[in-house]
Amino acid sequence: MEPISRRNKPTLGIFVGIGVIAAVAGLALDGFVGGMLQGAGVAIILVNVYFLGMLARSDRAEARGEEPPAWLPSRDRER
Repeated sequence: MEPISRRNKPTLGIFVGIGVIAAVAGLALDGFVGGMLQGAGVAIILVNVYFLGMLARSDRAEARGEEPPAWLPSRDRER
């Protein structure tokens, strides 16, 4: 699996925008299609915001060939 690079940040932002458009377009439609658009839009938003958060919290240890440490709330004061 290829690591997420900081160059992908605009691409992830575009996908968040697509998710917002899909969720809002689902509000205008009734029935199954509207619900499907709303659900898909929210899912796209959540997945891409998660990846944007991973980019913001990365310390580039993987680029140096090191295993990046797992984040633990109890050790957040060390950062």
